[in-house]
Amino acid sequence: MSGRGIALGVGIFLLLLLIFLFEPFTIVSAGYRGVLMRFGAVEKDSLKPGLHFREPIIQSIVQLDTRIQKSDTTEDAASHDLQDVHTSLATNWNIDPDAAPDLYQRVGNVEQIFNRLIEPAISNTIKAVTAHFDAEELITKRDIVATQVLTGLRQYLEPYHIHVAAVNITNFAFSPDFSKAIEEKQVAQQRALQAQYELDQRRVSAQEKVVEAEAAANANIAQAHGEAQSTLIKAKAQADANTEIAKSLSSDIMRWKAVSQWNGQLPRFLGTTTPLPFLGVNP
Repeated sequence: MSGRGIALGVGIFLLLLLIFLFEPFTIVSAGYRGVLMRFGAVEKDSLKPGLHFREPIIQSIVQLDTRIQKSDTTEDAASHDLQDVHTSLATNWNIDPDAAPDLYQRVGNVEQIFNRLIEPAISNTIKAVTAHFDAEELITKRDIVATQVLTGLRQYLEPYHIHVAAVNITNFAFSPDFSKAIEEKQVAQQRALQAQYELDQRRVSAQEKVVEAEAAANANIAQAHGEAQSTLIKAKAQADANTEIAKSLSSDIMRWKAVSQWNGQLPRFLGTTTPLPFLGVNP
């Protein structure tokens, strides 16, 4: 190998060594923003995801995660009726990518942003919101409580260019005595509901019996009216028939019926008041 080839090889080696040692190229990963610093001072503009050149020794790049972060926290507070409340919640938040250099300069990396901004904001907001609700309302109005916490966090963190995407209250825990009282109250309410249900059922059953009795009475009354009406009709028909028969019976017919039914024997003893059987029948 010629001296020129050796020199070229050495030059390439030294160049690669310098690139390895000083790392003039940096790749900013997707979901991150690069915070560019010159001699430790933060530059104004952030670096978007991709390949970037930096001046070795003079410039350095810190990558700041701008993706949505999930933070699980627990906070102790007091309700409006002075009950101790242990609240567990999950908060989804992320930093504004364009504000990455300013946040890094003022606060630090993502972990420091959570410890110095997010966590205190959650604690203060939970205490403020919880104080407006009684302990039982925190359970029955959980969605309203979560909405107010979300609104409070957004107002608290907006000046720092931190966006809160969602808040989910995973649990409310109370003192053992209060939890027992709540359980007993719920049991009493269930018993009251069961008693009311049974009472309603008895009322329905009684009403059904009343309806059935009224229907039976009405049926009996209707039957009696029908029978009475039938009797009246029969009596009237019989009376009309008797009247017609009476009209048709003449004296001749009456004598004929008497003669046809006489056995031909005269009474053996005749008194002054004993009538003779049709002796005076006219021809």
